[in-house]
Amino acid sequence: MKAQKAQNVGQGLQQAGFSLYSGIEKGITGVFTKPIDGIRQSGFKGFFTGTAQGIAGLIIKPVTGVLDATSKTTEGIKNQATT
Repeated sequence: MKAQKAQNVGQGLQQAGFSLYSGIEKGITGVFTKPIDGIRQSGFKGFFTGTAQGIAGLIIKPVTGVLDATSKTTEGIKNQATT
């Protein structure tokens, strides 16, 4: 969906909502899945690495979702204005 351009305000808002939801969801689930992935890859040491990645993702992924949402909304406004 990120590759698809928003043709109007409605599509922009729809894609913005999806980006925001996706960022929050990935941030929350990463807190639980990253430590498990770290254990699978590197054992006990990987747990700490995965935990750090999960905590960083809890902050970074929602922020990325907000920025993506803003971008998609403005893209929709721009494309509707030019058509």
